[in-house]
Amino acid sequence: MKILELRIDEWRNFRDVRLTVPPDASLVCLIGENGTGKSNILELLAAAAHRLGISSGVDIPRGDPFQELHAFTVVLQLTESEAALVSPELWTQHVGPAGEWDRTVRLESRRGADGDPVQQVTAAGAADPQPTRSFAEQVVQQLRQREETQHLYLDADRAYPPLQIQPYQYAEALSQPYESIELTKQWAFRPTRAMYEEWIKYFLGREVSHDTEYVQQIRRARETGGPQPQFEDPFSSYRDAVLQVLPHVRFVGADTTNRTILFDTAGSQLSFPKLSGGEREIAFLIGQIERFQLRRGLLLLDEPELHLNPDLLRTWVAWLRDSVQEGQVWLATHSLEAVEVAGPSSTFALRLCRGRAADKGAGAVLPNLWRANREPVFGGWRLHRSHQKTCNCPSTRSGDRGTSTSWRCDRPRFPDATPDG
Repeated sequence: MKILELRIDEWRNFRDVRLTVPPDASLVCLIGENGTGKSNILELLAAAAHRLGISSGVDIPRGDPFQELHAFTVVLQLTESEAALVSPELWTQHVGPAGEWDRTVRLESRRGADGDPVQQVTAAGAADPQPTRSFAEQVVQQLRQREETQHLYLDADRAYPPLQIQPYQYAEALSQPYESIELTKQWAFRPTRAMYEEWIKYFLGREVSHDTEYVQQIRRARETGGPQPQFEDPFSSYRDAVLQVLPHVRFVGADTTNRTILFDTAGSQLSFPKLSGGEREIAFLIGQIERFQLRRGLLLLDEPELHLNPDLLRTWVAWLRDSVQEGQVWLATHSLEAVEVAGPSSTFALRLCRGRAADKGAGAVLPNLWRANREPVFGGWRLHRSHQKTCNCPSTRSGDRGTSTSWRCDRPRFPDATPDG
């Protein structure tokens, strides 16, 4: 599934913003200065994911955007395999024989000053969208009932202090059904800071559970004279994924004595808190993607560039892009390396319209970042004056350069970037 369109008529400090995403975009980048609202957009999409049936809940530290004053629209398109799970008779039953579903679901929500929310979900493909409401609600219900994780939001509030897992916490970890679908889906929407301790406990619990089961299989094989069972590492996919991004870092396993997890870095065995900042960042984030087995769905990641050098960042972002095989990755970033991987057609540059911002020129964001990094942008791409006419805030239209900070630019993207040659 992929987000095809996000329109914000009014919410927080956004006004009249529309992001139209190419249908084939598997990686979308939001880039801009601090305070331009990149994280806000990820939060909005995370909250919308719950209303669209691909997330089990909403747990955003700054609150649920749908409980605030707002007016926005999100358009989600399912893949052909996902849409095939919906019975063709369902369309005829709810809409009639005319038209054909284009696999999109449109969520429109509005909450005014009176506090009364108005929300509806429709499907495209019929001349009159109203009959498609009951059909779209059935689609959302079927998405909600799917067993696999379809959404994961990893916010930027990430810290990895040394942890001391207490004996009672260790006992809890041993009793948790970590392979349970229900438990997995209930953790996929939690704030990232809450995931850290639970992730360590997840490794400990699964390691002990798997080792115990393996020993029992060996014992039964000896008692019956049957063949010895083959060892299957429950963390092999995680180990391989870390090696793809960090070839010098190998996951060793869970240390149940000291209640931590271990890695081998160039021959030295270190616990997770002793890895470098960049190594911890990648090991943790890959750990969440592997734990929740997000392969088809929506991955939202805020600031993927923390503690990483440019070359490693390119490798990391490319791995993120390819990790979700049938879905979409959204990144909120300051990094041109991430934009380089995404490409200009899938990058949206947010610019703050405030006071005398027009003096800086409408295309100030990208050139300033380019100069700060002192590196070429997009390799062979040549960017023209792509932001010159994107500002749609009242102060610019009227010529009054006021001091309001509550307005944003319309269509903040790179519409006329063309390849060299």
